[in-house]
Amino acid sequence: MRKRTIDNYIKKMHRNNSGFTLIELIVVLILMGILLGTTLYAGLGWQDWAQFKHEEACAEEIFYAAQNQLTELDSSNALYSKIARPMMKSDDITEGYKAGYQLEESLFNTIVYEKNNNSDVTYDLKTIWKNSNRDKDPGHLVRLKVNANEYSQYLGGTLPDDRREEATLLFNMVAPYISDKSVLNGTIIIEFSPDAGQVFSVCYSDRANSLEYISKESVSSGQISVMNRVLQERESVMLGYFSVDSLYKKVRGRGTLELNLRLRIENDNVFSFVVEDDNGEIGENDQLSFKVYDGDTDSEKMTIQLNNSEIKTATSIKQGIETASQNPVTASVTFPKGSSKYSGATDDVSKNYRIPAFKIKEDGKPRIYIILDAADVQAQTLSYSKSKYFDGKEGFTYDEANDNFVNTFSFYRFGLSNDVNYIYADLTVVK
Repeated sequence: MRKRTIDNYIKKMHRNNSGFTLIELIVVLILMGILLGTTLYAGLGWQDWAQFKHEEACAEEIFYAAQNQLTELDSSNALYSKIARPMMKSDDITEGYKAGYQLEESLFNTIVYEKNNNSDVTYDLKTIWKNSNRDKDPGHLVRLKVNANEYSQYLGGTLPDDRREEATLLFNMVAPYISDKSVLNGTIIIEFSPDAGQVFSVCYSDRANSLEYISKESVSSGQISVMNRVLQERESVMLGYFSVDSLYKKVRGRGTLELNLRLRIENDNVFSFVVEDDNGEIGENDQLSFKVYDGDTDSEKMTIQLNNSEIKTATSIKQGIETASQNPVTASVTFPKGSSKYSGATDDVSKNYRIPAFKIKEDGKPRIYIILDAADVQAQTLSYSKSKYFDGKEGFTYDEANDNFVNTFSFYRFGLSNDVNYIYADLTVVK
């Protein structure tokens, strides 16, 4: 009985061998079309995203190339002759820069850089300078611009007369520091201050013929407006952008003599400020004052002051770290009223901290290392934030900091709140 049932089932299967019906085929094709369309849409979206990231990366690379060149020229006292003078109206500095190079305050202050409650937020030339008299001397910005494929003309010596000076200045500035020279055939704008030797921003695109300081509604085919630098707007037109939040006047010593100092922040084996004093201009009895800012809000967080005479000399970085850790310098750290550490204070608060510091010569040039964290601050941030002392609140009390961190070399002994993601600083030398 069982065998007959199986035989009947097999015969039935053989009779039902007509294949898919028309409706089944239509359903399968529709499903395949939907899947294919979704895949293509996702692929195109990823392609656009990857292209925009390329534009952003090129802008960042050109930014650092330009800054490296300005720093190098400034340290060799060639910044004026190589960059500033060709852009000026005459040898008289007071006459300013040529109209084609000067980025006028009225124009700069209409550039949108972010949205706040659906309202446009524009730059302000006076407020981007952090250590100058903003009303009397707001600082100056100039811009260099090249159009698409002008780098090839630059190499071939075929630049038009009206483009030769500007394009040559820009390419001479960045080309030595760019590994893939093909990116220079894009259209580029570099905004910077020759007076301060600092780059403010770079705009870049290899999808346009030129970048223009005009409204989006006024651009023609092949042009991109640089007047709206909000991320979403830039992504829609493939405009790469990289900038800093602020600029600083050069540090000046007593009188009118300019100090050729550079301050960089290192986060390698230790987290430290490094003062590059190539000409040995910092005196033995001078005082170093580092003003530290929150990189997100530009708000002042603390000022670290220490005497150069107390800093010991080392023969190597390794020996310097060891010696400095065993014999730290006593530094005065001042927290401004209303800061996250002393949010309830009605006046500035000053405390003494032990800070490792040492001097060394690198390639015969004096360097001063001020160690703020004896461990990698980026690697440690997460573990600190998970501790009971960093539970997401605005700050923590001085007693907690004193009991748990003040006797360590952790950066968090300074009690900055957990929402400070990165910092920057400026240096003043007190004679």
